[in-house]
Amino acid sequence: MKKKKRRILVGVQSGREAADEAIRAWKRAEQGLAPEEPIDRLFFADMTTLFRYLSPKRVELS
Repeated sequence: MKKKKRRILVGVQSGREAADEAIRAWKRAEQGLAPEEPIDRLFFADMTTLFRYLSPKRVELS
């Protein structure tokens, strides 16, 4: 059985950007619109924190 490859979007996002995204999703729901296609995501507050948990070599492999 072939394993399905999983993709994860990794990046830097501020708390404000995360809140704005949640507000947009809420407004879509209020309008009766279907949610956007889900994306597996992992965001960090800044590049320093990102590289504390994900080494440059791991980022390169992705």
